[in-house]
Amino acid sequence: MKRRTFLAYGLAAGLAAARGFAETPPANAAQNPARPNAFSRLKKKLRDGQSATLLIISDSTGYPIQAGTRRFIRWLAAQFPAHRVAELLWAEWTSHGATGPKLYGDPILIAEGTTPATLTVLNAALPGAYAQAMIDGLRWAPMLAPLNTQPPDLILWNHGA
Repeated sequence: MKRRTFLAYGLAAGLAAARGFAETPPANAAQNPARPNAFSRLKKKLRDGQSATLLIISDSTGYPIQAGTRRFIRWLAAQFPAHRVAELLWAEWTSHGATGPKLYGDPILIAEGTTPATLTVLNAALPGAYAQAMIDGLRWAPMLAPLNTQPPDLILWNHGA
């Protein structure tokens, strides 16, 4: 792919993604009201100052601090600065080795916030695993335990480069 084509495609895709996550309505919002999408429930709760939970099930692409998944979490924190944002990162680095417990590590504080409302992000990133590894066997119950039987407001499933 030529550099110019790549840049044009990348910029267009980035702009489309930014519009999809945007908090400010477009100028013609009265004529074209926003359609509900997967993010609607989460964004509404956050806009209304309520606590919310995001569950991300991922492979190694969701683990490093510079990865898109972790950058997305920081971006969400910046969009809702009144919320305390805490990430629970899965503590098991390799699915086939004894490299950690099959549960989340200690919460990572992303943003302090100014209200009691909290955005809790459960980042179930499991490197070297197939897509359903988090929902099979011994990981299922510990992955869901922090939810306290309440459904998350949004589930993102991220597998692949």
